Amino acid sequence: MKLKILLICSIVLLIASLAIGLYPSISNYVNSKYAESTIDDYSDTVDTLDDDTKNKMILDAENYNDQLKNQDGEFSYSTQSSVTGYDDVLGFNDGILGYLDIPKIDLYLPIYHGSNGEVLSKGVAHLPNTALPVGGKGNHCVLAAHTGYVGQIFFDNIDKLKTGDLMYIKILDYTFAYKVTEKHIVKPDDISHCQAVRDKDLISLVTCYPYGQNSHRLIVTGERYESAENKTASADSDTQKN
Repeated sequence: MKLKILLICSIVLLIASLAIGLYPSISNYVNSKYAESTIDDYSDTVDTLDDDTKNKMILDAENYNDQLKNQDGEFSYSTQSSVTGYDDVLGFNDGILGYLDIPKIDLYLPIYHGSNGEVLSKGVAHLPNTALPVGGKGNHCVLAAHTGYVGQIFFDNIDKLKTGDLMYIKILDYTFAYKVTEKHIVKPDDISHCQAVRDKDLISLVTCYPYGQNSHRLIVTGERYESAENKTASADSDTQKN
């Protein structure tokens, strides 16, 4: 009888150990599938919109960016936008405004309005007082996400990105490509690398660093890159707007 009890206990402990060991992988897989499903739903919704609606949404986003420039303020990690109507620009019911695709590190995540805790538990957060990611010189879009978040890989691997690697932001039917140009590890209060530059179209990815300590911030910055294919697509988009 004792032997049987010991055998049962051993089996239970083995199953528990396996469950604990496999939990991070299983949880990340489930959450990754949820992110893919969210992006698919976003794409399906975009497909239902007519061209006039999509063009107006882009123009509204460009207007938002212009208002930010006119304020001539410094970059801020604030979760509140200094421009009214932020949540309505490129807005959908779940707060998603597009998605981020970085093939080099298999990153494929939705981008949400705002940077509060709820948003950061779901995917990539757009910082409200930075440009919306619709391109244009003088704009600097800053995106933030966790590293080391339980059950989900967000920006854990952006430290593997190197100069020249490509990052893609998908907004409505538009694809904006950025090539990595800089990487910086800074103190949390160092905002010098997130400022807008008048003649450049930039995005930056920001996360806590190093893993488990979070004493610093890792910032990966990319500048707009247009291949011949992208330029043709941009020209077609401009024709549609006109």
